[in-house]
Amino acid sequence: MVLKNMENGYAKCSISDDELLEFKLMFQSLDRNKDGIITKTEFQTFMKTLGFNITDDRAVRFVKTMHITDKGLGVTEQEFIAWMSEFREQNPEAILRDSFRMFDRDGNGYISRDELKSGLELMGQKVSDGAVSVMMKVADKDKDGRLSFKEFVKIMRGCDAQSPKK
Repeated sequence: MVLKNMENGYAKCSISDDELLEFKLMFQSLDRNKDGIITKTEFQTFMKTLGFNITDDRAVRFVKTMHITDKGLGVTEQEFIAWMSEFREQNPEAILRDSFRMFDRDGNGYISRDELKSGLELMGQKVSDGAVSVMMKVADKDKDGRLSFKEFVKIMRGCDAQSPKK
């Protein structure tokens, strides 16, 4: 559970332990210099690795939307977690689409085995080739060697993915 600063008008927001871990991993992957703050430049660099070219103005606006306190410079982990929990509640489908795009590096609409591994590593998860193979075996219900958005969503939501109807 994350408590937002009640003094600034932010309410209590409940998130699962898994979500908290996911948000912390996201923060760590954004905080390139590991100083505990996400800056505009770190945000731009991260988005560029995902294939998005973000202007300075847009990056500043993004950091300002998350910035809750007057600590300056950028976004702290607590601020990021609070913002992500609110964003997830308001836009669950957008989070899934953005997450899928993060893994789908070549933009073909599918996540390959290599894209899954590199995406997990980008998030700070060191995984063996064997672990990636097991993940693919579980998630790839139509056995085409890649994950569709539908398969990805079912796995992310904790459902047993069904083979798509032909």
